[in-house]
Order: sequence, then structure tokens, then C-alpha cells
Amino acid sequence: MFTEKEMPKDVQEYLAIISATGGMMGLKMYNRCQEIIDNNPKWFAWEHKYKSIPKEVHDAYMDEKYPDRNKPLVFTEGSNKGILVLINESRNAHLNLSKETFSIVDAMKDLFEMQEKQDKEMFAKEKQDKELWDKHYKKYKLEFRSDCRR
Repeated sequence: MFTEKEMPKDVQEYLAIISATGGMMGLKMYNRCQEIIDNNPKWFAWEHKYKSIPKEVHDAYMDEKYPDRNKPLVFTEGSNKGILVLINESRNAHLNLSKETFSIVDAMKDLFEMQEKQDKEMFAKEKQDKELWDKHYKKYKLEFRSDCRR
């Protein structure tokens, strides 16, 4: 462990930025975070190791993980449904309100079942993501970092 006094001020700044923004930031703030990472290899060892790996390895990984990443975005008629509709559709998270009677017990049961299904899918995806990561990065001894939020 370390104390706050042992942590460089710019590393504290980085942590404050990430805490405040959750990682969502503009270009100026992003560049500042990258500058802090670059200036503090002791505190950001994983990031420095990642940057030392050949670009071809990163490209091969990204091409396999996101096969359509170099294709242009396609917008179709009706694709502008609204963010809440898209979030619901992407998670299949909707309650069946078409029943004649609504029961909070049934709604909670449906919610828990959807959550359990989502957790299983997330676990399977996480396993698949780690296998792909290991395929490209294991020989560099760069450990997998999950992007799951649970």
C-alpha cells in the first residue's frame, strides 16, 4: 500500500479525472491523461507494457474482435428510434405489460430472470474475450483486463 503523500500529484489528478468523468472526456482532458500516463511508468506499468507491443499485434487483435471496425457506419430509415428504445432493445430489458393484470411479483420475477440471463451472457462473452486476448497478448505477458462493469 501507499499513502496519498507517496502518490505524485499528477497521478492524483489522473485518478480525480477518471473518477469525475467515468472515462468520458473531451480531447483536451484525454490528452492530459495520456501525458500523465506517459510521465509515470511506475504508476502505469500495464499501459507502458501495452504501448511497447508492436502495432501489428494490436491491429490483429482489433480486427478479430471488431471485424467491421473499418467499414463505414450505415444509417437506415427508422434507425433513429431514440436512445432509451435502443438501450432496451440491446439488453432485451422490457417488462411484459400486455397482460390483463399487472403483478409486481411477476414483474420482479421477470426482472430477476432477465438479470440472470444477462449475467450468463456477460460471463460467456467475458470468457470469449479473454481467450481472444490471450491468443494475441499472452506471449507478451500482458494480463487481460475485463471491460465488464460488474
